[in-house]
Amino acid sequence: KDLEKFIVEGVDSKGGQATKGTIFRFDCIEEGVEVSVDGNQEGMVSFEGMGSALVDVFMDDKAVSPQLIDSCLDTWCESGL
Repeated sequence: KDLEKFIVEGVDSKGGQATKGTIFRFDCIEEGVEVSVDGNQEGMVSFEGMGSALVDVFMDDKAVSPQLIDSCLDTWCESGL
């Protein structure tokens, strides 16, 4: 529920609309997931295993957005990581 709350609060702080170009950032760390909307940190959801679960939703072989995987790989490969 906290994850949803932080997303909604972030959208509300920019007028209540997630318009084209809105940037949602989810930093998956060992302690949980940090949520930012358009560069403003909204909070952290602390739940063991949540970070890796969120990564799996977007990055495993059944990813919700294969285009996201391609974009990440392009970005990471070009950066020299």
